[in-house]
Amino acid sequence: MDRYFGLAVLLCAGMSATGCSQLVGVVDLTTRVLTRTTRTYSDMGGASLGSPYHRDGRIHIPVTPDSDEYAFLQGESATWIQRFDVSHTGTQIRFSVVTAMGEPRKPVKHEIVVENLDPGTYSVVYEDPDGTLHPVGEIAIQEPLQ
Repeated sequence: MDRYFGLAVLLCAGMSATGCSQLVGVVDLTTRVLTRTTRTYSDMGGASLGSPYHRDGRIHIPVTPDSDEYAFLQGESATWIQRFDVSHTGTQIRFSVVTAMGEPRKPVKHEIVVENLDPGTYSVVYEDPDGTLHPVGEIAIQEPLQ
């Protein structure tokens, strides 16, 4: 028996069918991730950008959360950084951090990965779940990708 299914059965004991189905709906039995949360910039305590580099036809921009809590989320914490959501329009790169609880834990590099950037200067902003943008810094892309 899947351990999360077993957990759901134990938690549902004595609940109504509706209440139990709502609880079980929170558990994603396919990936075994119990919750995913897009974090706010204040949750991150801010962020710093490293020097961008080219690899596999894409630009990689290292990101370091300024909060000690998020700097170590790849360790043994119950909450871990699952992914960086990234988009770019014109000269602006937007990103958000999505954390998860559950399994399986997959190592995620703390970096933004962007494709199709022309040489130039780009502003990097953090996008909160409500759409609020927070300036993080600027990066310069010196040469086109090959």
